[in-house]
Amino acid sequence: MIDVVTLRADNYSPDGKRISISIVTNDSTEMKFSVPVACLHELIADLRKLQSPRDSVSPTPSNQTAVTSRAAEDLNRVNVTVPKKWMLGSGLPNHPVVIMVFDPQTKAQAGYALNVTAAREMAAGLVKQADTVTEHEKSKRKPN
Repeated sequence: MIDVVTLRADNYSPDGKRISISIVTNDSTEMKFSVPVACLHELIADLRKLQSPRDSVSPTPSNQTAVTSRAAEDLNRVNVTVPKKWMLGSGLPNHPVVIMVFDPQTKAQAGYALNVTAAREMAAGLVKQADTVTEHEKSKRKPN
C-alpha cells in the first residue's frame, strides 16, 4: 500500500467530463491522473457511507451491531453538499407536488417532493437568502 500525504483536484478537462488529480506520496513522489467526474462522485458517495473510526458501536437486542454517528446524534449539525447540477419538475398529472433533484443521474442524486405551499415558501426563502448573500458579498468588495 502506498501512503498518500496530499490529494488535490487540479482542473477540469475542456469538456468537463474529467478532472486532473495530483497525488503526493510520503516519499515526495508526485503522480498525476485524469479521472472521470462520475468516479469522483462515486468516491464521495462511498466516503459518506464509510464508518468513521470515531463512530461508536453498540449492540442491539437482536445481537446485531448498530452504528451511531456523532453527527447523527447532534441534531444541530448538518452535512452540507453543493450539488454540481439540479433540476425541477412536477409530479403531475398523478402527484400534485414540485420535485427537486440534486446531482441528477449520479449515485449522489437526491430528490425531494414539496407540496405547493412548501414549494412557494421555499422559493421565497431562497430568494431572500440569495439577496442576503449578495449584499454580504457586495459589502466585502467595498474599499475602506
